[in-house]
Amino acid sequence: MTTVKASLRNRGSGRLEFADGTLKFYVERGRFRKTSELVREVPITDVEAAAVAGKEFSVTWKGVADVFDVETAESAEAICDEVNASLEKTAETAELAEPVKAAEAEVAEKKAPRQEPIALGKVVGVALNVIDSLFDVLRSLQGRVDWKRVEDALKRSEEGAGALAGEAGMVMSLDFGGLSSAVKLRRAREVSKEAFGVLKSLFGHFAGLTVTDEGLVKTHLSVEGARRAVLASYLLNDIILGVVVGDAEVVKECDEFAAVLEELPKGTGVKMDVDAVNAIVNRLVVEKAGETVVEESRALFQKQLDGLINI
Repeated sequence: MTTVKASLRNRGSGRLEFADGTLKFYVERGRFRKTSELVREVPITDVEAAAVAGKEFSVTWKGVADVFDVETAESAEAICDEVNASLEKTAETAELAEPVKAAEAEVAEKKAPRQEPIALGKVVGVALNVIDSLFDVLRSLQGRVDWKRVEDALKRSEEGAGALAGEAGMVMSLDFGGLSSAVKLRRAREVSKEAFGVLKSLFGHFAGLTVTDEGLVKTHLSVEGARRAVLASYLLNDIILGVVVGDAEVVKECDEFAAVLEELPKGTGVKMDVDAVNAIVNRLVVEKAGETVVEESRALFQKQLDGLINI
């Protein structure tokens, strides 16, 4: 495994690593800076070319070129050499294995039962509602706590999580035990801690999400697109909460949100009105995240995603 310090334009600084045939880039951002977040994952089978020029390491995959600014020229050359060596090995292996794969696929098609399609778009849509509800719990803790509102938001979160756990192909179970107990005991600090814990678990699930056959995903969304949609939802809600609590990182998070929105529809043919979403995010800051503009921002964001997540 090779790991180097690097940065990627519009995504931030972090670490770039190549291990087990996959190039991964991690950054720390938002309220979850204490843990690394996977923002780019490129299997060697998707890589078309890898090159190095000084400290810049570039990798072209699925027609898109990512250029990483690596800490040193030596590190950039090292990771490029390892990726290119893996590319050569993969090409040789694929050529030798092709006849065997064809025969195995023919046998499997005859024997295997038909697999139900994974409605990835539907899963993301439900997940966004869970995220909104959990952030509503956190917003309700500011100032004088409205415990009825906290309980209502918790109930919506649990119902959405139940729907996620039951979706075909999605093995996910979120633990609401600690959060529910803290709400019943009216312990605001514990409620905040537990809510963030559930949010981190949900985020981690999508960060590690894999679908072995994306042909089964009957939606415009790829797995990477699903990750971006979930990340965008976290950033939007982080901005809303940040405005409420007076977080100095809000402006930076607005820039991160805009960058993720720009990348979301790439390769799908779906058009999004990014300017409209950015405009209402700016209103969030100006209007101090009032309830009306919060609901409008979420509704507009989800409307922009409709073309991606609806089957």
